[in-house]
Amino acid sequence: MRSFERRVLSTGLLALLMIVSGLRIAAAQDLTGDPPPRRRPIIVGLPVALPAQSGEIALQPNVVVNGTPPPANGPYSELHGMNGVQPIAFAEPPTAPPLAPSRVVPAGATMPPLRGQLVDQATAPPPPANMPLPDPFSSGAEQLPPGTSPAAPRAEPLFTQPLGGDCGCGPGGGGHHGSHGGTFYGLGGIEEGTGDPGIGQERVMFALFEIDASQPSSNLRFRFNAAYDEHNPDRAEYFWAQIGGRGPKLPERLVDYQDVIASWEVASGKAFSLTTDIPIRLVAPEINPPTAGLGDMSLTTKTVLLNGADWQITQIFRTDLPTGDPGHGTGTGHVSLEPGFLFQLKWSPQTYFHGELTYWFPLGGNPVYDGQVLKYGFGVSHLLYENDTFAAIPTLEFIGWTVFNGAQTTFPTGLPQPVDTMGIFNVRPGIRFVRDTGGDLGLFEWGVSAAFGITTNRWYDASVLVEARFVF
Repeated sequence: MRSFERRVLSTGLLALLMIVSGLRIAAAQDLTGDPPPRRRPIIVGLPVALPAQSGEIALQPNVVVNGTPPPANGPYSELHGMNGVQPIAFAEPPTAPPLAPSRVVPAGATMPPLRGQLVDQATAPPPPANMPLPDPFSSGAEQLPPGTSPAAPRAEPLFTQPLGGDCGCGPGGGGHHGSHGGTFYGLGGIEEGTGDPGIGQERVMFALFEIDASQPSSNLRFRFNAAYDEHNPDRAEYFWAQIGGRGPKLPERLVDYQDVIASWEVASGKAFSLTTDIPIRLVAPEINPPTAGLGDMSLTTKTVLLNGADWQITQIFRTDLPTGDPGHGTGTGHVSLEPGFLFQLKWSPQTYFHGELTYWFPLGGNPVYDGQVLKYGFGVSHLLYENDTFAAIPTLEFIGWTVFNGAQTTFPTGLPQPVDTMGIFNVRPGIRFVRDTGGDLGLFEWGVSAAFGITTNRWYDASVLVEARFVF
């Protein structure tokens, strides 16, 4: 009897709870006036491929958050400039202004190419593999609590770099070239090919041979310089020490020599570098015996003072150390300093103008023979042909020296002759090639140039310079 009463009592309590729950649901519907809202779906259509003026392709997102299937091609505005895709308009006009502080864009608003992501699902783990997705239009769609609205997508940048940006070909550059078959650049512009930036536009500012590049760059360089008919080799003790003093013993008429130089430049960022030059000099005089040996080593620093969009100005300081043998003609026998400036003007991505102004003076030389030398130069490098892995860059340099004082030994008397404001001028045409093989040693460059004296006073009649360089 007691068991039957307990069952009746429990059944009545259960029925009472069900009645109370139904009353609460009905009251909630009466307060809102509508059934609880459903989560509004986000529909993603096929992305629309839009070309930029640079030739690159951007994929325009095609996302609609109002439950309407997205259009086939997605309305968008025309492209202009070099900064990628312009904003597109979604299917419906915006229902509320975007919230800038939180970067939340309402459903149906206008926004640039973005990657949509639900705020409340930004950190949710991905669904399991092969898991069926719920139908957003079915009656079993997920219900939201009363008084809440569907979450709007949060805008995130699709690209970290703007499309069609600079390839890094200007001063301090270091960008990546595009992909194209090859372009030939004449003096009047592009004559064939696409004109897309290739490897040549990254290296045209480093192409000169005698004028140093104003941009510091890490590289290993090997140079072979052969000069013929050096006149008055002890002039101002610039090439030789005093003949009959610390230099060779006999007066000399003409000297041929070859320098094999290993140069290592190490750059710290884009504003400073240190270069070490180690030369081996082979000397073939007409009167004195021929010889060979270590030449005078040098240390060179570069510090960028101005790095603008077109102009670059760099301070240079070179120190020559007396590591050669002055008695055999492989060194000067004294320390010399050479401070100065380097200039670079970007005329176009394919053409650069270069300048150099330095002042050389010895320390500890012969007080009668040593002098001071002003060196100045002007050069131009122009990209002739380039593709992704090869470039040809012709160059032209004009180099001048002014010897202010000092002396030189006359031949055959061996008497000192004073030097007072003597001008010397050379012209040096050349061509450089760039090759990117994708190896561990980076870019490989090689080239050849020749210099000719065009004034009565000269250091030598002619010289040939062959250079190979690995750029890291």
